[in-house]
Amino acid sequence: MNYKMPIELKEILYGCDMIKNNKGWSESEVFLVKNVLGKGDCYLKVSPDHKFSYLIAEKNKLEWLQDKIPVPKIHYFQIENGFQYLLTSKIQGEDALSKNIRRKPLILIKSVAQGLNKIHSIDIKKCPFDERIDYKLKLIKDLHVNNINLNIGIKRGRNKNILELYDYLIKNKINNEDLVFTHGDYCFPNIIIKEGEVSGFIDVGRSGIADRYVDLSLIIRSIKINYRNNRLVDEFIEEYGLDFIDNEKLKYYTYLDELIN
Repeated sequence: MNYKMPIELKEILYGCDMIKNNKGWSESEVFLVKNVLGKGDCYLKVSPDHKFSYLIAEKNKLEWLQDKIPVPKIHYFQIENGFQYLLTSKIQGEDALSKNIRRKPLILIKSVAQGLNKIHSIDIKKCPFDERIDYKLKLIKDLHVNNINLNIGIKRGRNKNILELYDYLIKNKINNEDLVFTHGDYCFPNIIIKEGEVSGFIDVGRSGIADRYVDLSLIIRSIKINYRNNRLVDEFIEEYGLDFIDNEKLKYYTYLDELIN
């Protein structure tokens, strides 16, 4: 991306080492910024400013979540010259995708299950963020169906194109949403672990009121991809506290994620 940082942000980052983070599928550029003045290490996200940008949503949700779960603190946010800039604190620990963390799978699985329970326990009565199925399907329609070639393949290699996935989501729309506060992208890279326990959650731009299977589908997929061990999935389900897993919902929300995140 070709952007010119706001002068105030350049002053904050002056003399700091910036390391680009290449994890994830987001259109944003993400940098680890070392030794920011008085703030320690931070993360900077830069995203084009258009109606599908999520950084402003992430900023609003981080503010709302500050006293509810451990999430990064906001040090700077600005929209200028066609780009959004978000500078946040770095949560202490390593993400759950790190080799050091994955070496102890049973401890990790217990931690991520407990972490998800904590997120899903947030009271949604006064939550202003709607991420329910109608909102997500409208977002997908606006984002993809009205804007690009419907025959384009999904870049995660699921052997389905956008039109096929969208048709599936419409025909099999979930009508019995089990509503809780959801993270929205609950997978290993977005869960920070320190000394065997969850120390924080990042990338909350899609968080809000939705079916708990939004999160369950992604973390179960994350466990399967990283361990290829169904027994660990069973361990997670038991620790989370479910007696039954709805596999059709898992499939549905996995497909939905292909078109959102």
